[in-house]
Amino acid sequence: MKWAICLRGALVLGMASGVVACTGSLFDSEAAATRTYVLAAAPATSSAPATAFDVIVSEPTTAPGLRSERIAVLHPDRHLEYYAGARWGGTAAEVMQSMLVGSMRNQQAFRSVTAASSGSAATHVVDIELRDFQAEYAAGRDAPTVKVSLVANVVRLSDRKLIAVIPATATVPASENRVTQVVAAFESAARQVALGVSRDTAAALANDSGSAR
Repeated sequence: MKWAICLRGALVLGMASGVVACTGSLFDSEAAATRTYVLAAAPATSSAPATAFDVIVSEPTTAPGLRSERIAVLHPDRHLEYYAGARWGGTAAEVMQSMLVGSMRNQQAFRSVTAASSGSAATHVVDIELRDFQAEYAAGRDAPTVKVSLVANVVRLSDRKLIAVIPATATVPASENRVTQVVAAFESAARQVALGVSRDTAAALANDSGSAR
């Protein structure tokens, strides 16, 4: 319960850092700088042959409150806050785009996978709507559960035809009420979502008779 009191005391709406008086808290008021966190892409999970498609992944559109580099926290009464003294290495949209590109590329299910901003030629685009990317606290539990959810629209670029709509959601409980453990839960949830999008996109393209190979 001590960590719940300390960590919730460290949540400051709209601030990149905060002042906390809890002894031993990860959010020490004397901390010199904000900690920046990054997520590693999912490693390869299979050795299936690559399809002859070049895929670009758009930078996701985001739900309100997620257009930020701050790590979002949602409380049971639906009010949104952010961890003080901690941030992502980019916005939530940039973090998830990087996760998707890296994870899909690692699966080697496509000829190439790049971010839309790279300007690479492609046969298909995966347009992303990021709906959830936050740690959620629930009554009766000190540590939060991370929720990552999105909808991926797979579009064939030659005629702008929508090939598939892929919803993907993952929830992972943080093992402790510490930012490092919450970030680990974010990584696990984001990886699950990315692998699901990769698998379902590959299946959709393989089953689309109109997609040039």
